[in-house]
Amino acid sequence: MPGPDSLFVFAEISIGLAGFTGITTALYARDTWHPFDRFRTVSLLIISFGALAFARVPHGLHLLGVPDETLWRICSGAFVAFAFVTAIAVMRLQPPGYSSVPFYPLVLASYAALISVAVGLFPQASSALYFAALFLNLGIAGLLFLRVASSVLASPSE
Repeated sequence: MPGPDSLFVFAEISIGLAGFTGITTALYARDTWHPFDRFRTVSLLIISFGALAFARVPHGLHLLGVPDETLWRICSGAFVAFAFVTAIAVMRLQPPGYSSVPFYPLVLASYAALISVAVGLFPQASSALYFAALFLNLGIAGLLFLRVASSVLASPSE
């Protein structure tokens, strides 16, 4: 299996994002949260823990003896199903007036990579496309984290 060390790095980044999100929310001393900040925090945690899980699943399947080509297809199919279900759930939680449009290119690129692996379009590039999808998901989580952190550091509006 190519890249188990890279998968560990993705898992560590996911844990780091979730952990720092916990720290920033603990520092959020305001009495009320803006609905956008609450939404961003929940979305960030869902994406981080999803990326953590799907960074670890390939290693577990490899230990079970699943062949590499099948391993990446199974992981990609499960990841795209998870991403699709969570995208629907997150859209239902989205507060009125919040725009997710800046994230659409990253989400669509991630879906394209995962679907192409799941259906076996590029068998030689399966692991690279899977890693790209994980990277894109962590990119989205990183952008959400920056927005949450900047909100915490901003002075409260009167």
